[in-house]
Parts: sequence; structure tokens; C-alpha cells
Amino acid sequence: MYGIVSELPEPYYQIVEDIWDELERKCGLSGINEASIPHFSWHVAKQYDVDKSSEIIEKLASDVSPFRVRTAGIAVFTGESPIIQIPIVRTREINSLHDRIWEAINPAAVDIVQNFNSEYWIPHISLAYPDVNRDNLNCAMQLLAFRDFRWHFNVNSFSLIGSSIDRDADRLFKIRFGK
Repeated sequence: MYGIVSELPEPYYQIVEDIWDELERKCGLSGINEASIPHFSWHVAKQYDVDKSSEIIEKLASDVSPFRVRTAGIAVFTGESPIIQIPIVRTREINSLHDRIWEAINPAAVDIVQNFNSEYWIPHISLAYPDVNRDNLNCAMQLLAFRDFRWHFNVNSFSLIGSSIDRDADRLFKIRFGK
């Protein structure tokens, strides 16, 4: 899978990587290593035309100013394959940008993941998946539930990332906002 994402800035980038390591050491949750870059996703698909996507995102980013993001606690997407995550508060600005990204990038994407369309999208920072189960969920929640996840940070770029274990090869491009 690939995604149009915004990477987390420091110190949150390192905090999330440290949480991933801690969840692996203490709870046996290692599946998140597939994500490899702390981020939140705007659009996800099985594949993108990289050149076309880069052009689209570069044009879109040239008209975007850095903006503030706020997170709100910790949550779990329930179901057969739960995801432990930090929700990002949706604002009009975020919703508007999300809609612009979807409209622009869809022609460059193959097998789009519909859970990321405006109707279903819950922006979030993933902390654990796809190996969360009944045996390790309690461990993870005990580890995380009493931490402060009310974060504020600025977002200033879009990236196209893909699923691979090699963290350096994971980012196909990163484009900073132009305004």
C-alpha cells in the first residue's frame, strides 16, 4: 500500500518511533514497522503513478500554507484487525484540504482505499496494527492510556510513502508547502 501523507515534525516524529519500539518490546506489537515513517494519511491506494502524483501534489502544495494540527487522546479502530491510534481533530481547513487532495490525486491512483474518502476518513497517527489482538491490546492500552496525547504541531509538507521495511526507501517524494 501507498499513501499521500504528512509526516510528523520533531519531537513527535521521534516520540512515535519510541512508542513503536516500546510497544514491540513490551507488548510484542511489531506490525507497525511496515508504516516506517510517523505520519497521518490523506489518501491511500494500492499504487500511484509516481511522476503524475508528484506533479499533482507539487501543484497542490504550492497553494497551501503550513497549518496547525491538534490531536485528541488515544483511540482504537475496532473490528477484526484493530488499530491503536492518536486521532487528529478535523477542522474546516483540514476537511477542505482533504477534499482538494482527493479530487486532484484520484486520477493518479489505482485501487483507492475508500475508508480514506471524506465520508469515512478519520485522520489519525497509527501506533499499532495489523497485529493487535485480544492478547496484546490490553498491554498496549495499559502502556499508553495514561500518557498525554494532546499534541499541537505544524504541518508543512506532503509525502508519498509506500510499505517497505527499508525506512530510507519508503519515501518516494516529499514536497513542502509553497505559501
